Amino acid sequence: MKALLLTTLILSSFATNAQQEHLSSMYWNNYSEFNPATSGLVNKHQAMVSYRNQSPSISGNPRTFFANYNAKVGRHHGVGGNITSGKFGYGTFQEIQANYNYQLVLGNSRRISFGAGPSLYRHTFSFPGTSIESRSNTLNFNTGIAYQGKSILAGVGATQLFAIELSNDPATSLIPHYYAHFRKIFELTWNLDLYLEGLYQTSDSFHVLEFNARVVYYNKFMLGVGYRSKDTYIAHIGWDINDQFRIAYAYDRTVNKLSSSFSTSHEFTLGYVMKYTVQPRDFRRMSSISF
Repeated sequence: MKALLLTTLILSSFATNAQQEHLSSMYWNNYSEFNPATSGLVNKHQAMVSYRNQSPSISGNPRTFFANYNAKVGRHHGVGGNITSGKFGYGTFQEIQANYNYQLVLGNSRRISFGAGPSLYRHTFSFPGTSIESRSNTLNFNTGIAYQGKSILAGVGATQLFAIELSNDPATSLIPHYYAHFRKIFELTWNLDLYLEGLYQTSDSFHVLEFNARVVYYNKFMLGVGYRSKDTYIAHIGWDINDQFRIAYAYDRTVNKLSSSFSTSHEFTLGYVMKYTVQPRDFRRMSSISF
């Protein structure tokens, strides 16, 4: 019996290691989680709260709550913070992250940003009906670089670097995660824009590649589709109310090629956004593109 429980603990630990960094189908609301250089770079102020329920039909499915606040301070500085909490099987985790970046202004709305910050990761595993419980507290370092132009946002980031175990009972062994992201905005008409985006994540033998195409009408209404490796198809919808309040929803459907089965995921986001303002060609003051 003890051997069976120990095996279950080990397998659950491996499953947690494989997904130490949670997925997000609307990652553009949470850039600063994996790239500290984006805090205060995309929006002047941003506060987001999201909830993701992944594969709800499966017992012990991953559920994640994540929130962030990011702001620009002065001409050259960006600051931010992220809180993430989740549950997967018999394990739970919480992470608190702080970000700082220095932004070089290159002119013509172009900036390059260098960011870094620490995070504290806590993981707990407990097997119901037994005394088996394991807790881990780890101090990590995150860093990144990002470039923003008039219609381009691109960057690379790294998380869980130089992990320092603070407890004597480690439940998980954190490994570095690396990210590359890119976004290009095309102005189709004066009130309709096309966003093409990509995100690549890798850690050890774990790789995820995601592409999205979204159309934004009047910089307020958003519809989009996406594809994530591992046969996941995504649909997005969102609304920026009065250029300040954001509500958005994403639906994932993962298809198993070996059978007719599939799983679905749901992600909801509520937020407050203060966008940068620009003076367009027709001299009417409006918000910058940043959905």
